[in-house]
Amino acid sequence: MELLVYLVHVSVALALIITSIAYTHRLTHPYTLFCVLVVVLLMSDFAIRGYSAETTDDVSTEYLYELQLLIIGLCTTICVVAFALNRSGRASPPSAPILLPHRFAKVAASIAWSIVLLEVIKRLYFSDWSMTMALMYSIGPRGSAPWLPRAGELGNLGDEKIFLAPTIILMPLAGMLFGYLAVLSEKRRALSLAGLLITLAILVVDGGRTPVVAVLGATALVVLIHKRPSLRTYIGLALVALLIAASTSVMFHFRSEGLVQLAEETAPEFELTYHQDDNYRQTLLSLERSLTTSERWDPWTFAYVVAVNPIPRALWPTKPALLADYWGNYKNEWTTITFIGELAAMFGFFGGLIASVIIAICVFQMISRAYRLVDEYGGVIVYLLIALYGYMVLRSLLNIAQFIYLPAASLLIYGVLKLVLSGARSGNRRAPTNADDIASPRRQ
Repeated sequence: MELLVYLVHVSVALALIITSIAYTHRLTHPYTLFCVLVVVLLMSDFAIRGYSAETTDDVSTEYLYELQLLIIGLCTTICVVAFALNRSGRASPPSAPILLPHRFAKVAASIAWSIVLLEVIKRLYFSDWSMTMALMYSIGPRGSAPWLPRAGELGNLGDEKIFLAPTIILMPLAGMLFGYLAVLSEKRRALSLAGLLITLAILVVDGGRTPVVAVLGATALVVLIHKRPSLRTYIGLALVALLIAASTSVMFHFRSEGLVQLAEETAPEFELTYHQDDNYRQTLLSLERSLTTSERWDPWTFAYVVAVNPIPRALWPTKPALLADYWGNYKNEWTTITFIGELAAMFGFFGGLIASVIIAICVFQMISRAYRLVDEYGGVIVYLLIALYGYMVLRSLLNIAQFIYLPAASLLIYGVLKLVLSGARSGNRRAPTNADDIASPRRQ
């Protein structure tokens, strides 16, 4: 039975991705991208690791196979409903290479470098302006740097240093802008590559794998969208894949004790390692608990905490929080159990499944609406960040508020860049008189 379920699981995961690509012809199409996000979150871990402790441990054998088949059916249902509601049509022919307007590229580079510079200044300030100390704090154990919020009266829920967080929150945006400029702005290619590497270095020592994969993945997608296929292109994509594997492996091996271990004789041996949060197993466990027990979360409390989350705790010390007494037997405070597990914990087994389809389709519609920005200068960055936001929401509904800052900032900066570009156009001596003069990047 195990082999049969595994083969069905892998076959369906591959079929969902292959059929979506065959229909849209582009990995960046919202339907294809959405299917990939669903498969990565809910199906990839078991497809890679099979019946290991990380995927099926503690799940009752009485319900294991049925729940696994249920997840397969749920993912298929979500993708089929998304296909039925798809309004983006099939993909247009691949974009030709574009030339970024000088002013647009200049402002985009200035924004990206400003984010990085402010993060560096923050670290130097808390290191008594010592570059050596700033570096040592940066490569120390995750969460130990002096510029991070400290545990205290407010616990680990945040303190006044939360106001220093925007620079690191916006770091993936800076990295994506650098990658975008490195691909599409020849004059700024060298500096943009340098900025991309600096940004990745900061993100790697910070310890979060998702931002690193997002920056490198976005750069690869920009190449696929705007560059014609060539040997050079494929070599570049292979290097990006290698960087993703190497950087995530480094974080897995060293982030708990810090990269400072590399200078010690007792440092663990480095090797390329696959690791993913056990969301698949946690989803199975949550579905089993919702099916076999009457334990439930209060959905109104959950919604209220999500709604007030954007208010800094430094301004509202008694702001409600969801702690161990709320999560009960479903999870601990730092584990994610996916939107399916959370909705099952709130609305029960069958109610949670129905709500899961609704939430997933709402995420798909959000990504689809953002797709219209792809043909605009810099719009692909906003589109990919909104897709990343959708993935984080599917990973945990708490991210509806907790992860909103990055896509919101990208939309704001995108608006500024559009104003800059429109100002440059209106400043031309000859006003546009035909469609070619005001063509979108795809037509240029």
